[in-house]
Order: sequence, then structure tokens, then C-alpha cells
Amino acid sequence: MKLRISMTDERDADELSSLYRWLSDDPELAQLVEFRLDPEEPEPGAMGLDLDQIVALVSAVTGAVGAAAGVYSGITQWRSTRPRGTAQVTVTSDSGAPPVVLDDDEERSPDQLAADAARGNGPVR
Repeated sequence: MKLRISMTDERDADELSSLYRWLSDDPELAQLVEFRLDPEEPEPGAMGLDLDQIVALVSAVTGAVGAAAGVYSGITQWRSTRPRGTAQVTVTSDSGAPPVVLDDDEERSPDQLAADAARGNGPVR
């Protein structure tokens, strides 16, 4: 399963970098999921690359739902270190599930979010 993690506000490149470090520095999660930054192509004349999203490759061998739950848990924990009302994160799964926006109003557990993503369904806000 591939999860694409992005910030709702594209000006949040520093926050996206922070989230990437948070997720990839978790030793248990790093054993289950391969994280990489996926920059968008710069406009002509621009210096450097803009961070667009984090790609999380979840191996089916390790148990996709459990590993995806770890990703959602990591995002939730990282968000808890941010002020309320900021750092809205969007997660899109290649399973066909609707994108999930993790914000202050999210009530589903990381396990439920992962199960919904694996099944390709779930509530959308």
C-alpha cells in the first residue's frame, strides 16, 4: 500500500519536513514503512525543490493495516505537538479510499483510519 502524505496548505514545507523527520526517526515504524520525500518540480528559474508530499510505502509482508495504523498514529502524535488549528494533514491511499484530512476534529483511531484505507472506504470530511 502506498500512502501519500501532504499538508493542506502548500506553504507548509517546513512542517512537512518536520513530519517526515518525526515519522522516519521512529525506529519501529522505519522497520515497517519506507518513507521518502517527493518534491514537486520547480518552476523555471526557481532555486531548489519544493516539498510536495511524503510517500510512505507499506509492505504487505509486514501487515499493511498494522503498518498503516503506525503511520496514522505517528501523524496523530506529531500533530499533538503542534498548536490547535494548524498542521492539517491529508493522507491519500492507493487503495481507492477517499483522502483523509487529519485535523483537530478527527475522531477515528489510527487503527480505524488504517482499516478504512486498506478497504478503500471510510467516511470523508
